[in-house]
Amino acid sequence: MEYLFERFKLSDDQLRDEVERAIASFYRRRDYIDNSTYIIVGNPENPDDYKAGLELLEKNKVITFRRIQHQKSELLYHVNVINRYNLELLKLELSILRNRPERLLTDRAVPLPRVPNITYYEHRTGDIIINGKVNTLHKTNKKLFDALFIAHPEHASRSELLKIIGVKKSDLSQKIALNEAFSNLRKACGVTARIITLSSDGGRLNGRAYPLSAQLPTKIYNR
Repeated sequence: MEYLFERFKLSDDQLRDEVERAIASFYRRRDYIDNSTYIIVGNPENPDDYKAGLELLEKNKVITFRRIQHQKSELLYHVNVINRYNLELLKLELSILRNRPERLLTDRAVPLPRVPNITYYEHRTGDIIINGKVNTLHKTNKKLFDALFIAHPEHASRSELLKIIGVKKSDLSQKIALNEAFSNLRKACGVTARIITLSSDGGRLNGRAYPLSAQLPTKIYNR
């Protein structure tokens, strides 16, 4: 199992500290959960403060940022969070790495505490970011996810889902057809049944769900 901090090559203690401080600056804001755009106040006596951490997060497509010129000689950064799931996952890993490093370095078989599932979706285009994975849904997968997203946090009814996939409610094969359709949907989204569930109550999207307009357009990912 490869951790996010390993994928981001955060082996240097100083760089890891800078990244952690940059992330902490987002969490100090009261509007963190509902907003994705922030202004961070840096240290004018140390212009590189936060910069290395912000650059690493941008390189790994967690944020984008730019420096703002300010007439009061303050050092300000305008930051857009574009992958909140990976931001929260990295925050968790760095916290454990700082307080209980053996938890990550020796107990790899033991799963980490779970970060809440986070979905951003644009129903007009089918563009989706779900737990940090960027995809575009088409045809039946898009129609099914439209229903789940509209119904969230409740269930989309089985009758509505069967109508989408073109199977009559009286059809004996409806269970097989619906299971297959949801298996294809999960594969297209890159997630498991823990996130997109199907039960006797219908289909459900677990976790937080927001319009993609709450983030930046997916074209920034350079897929």
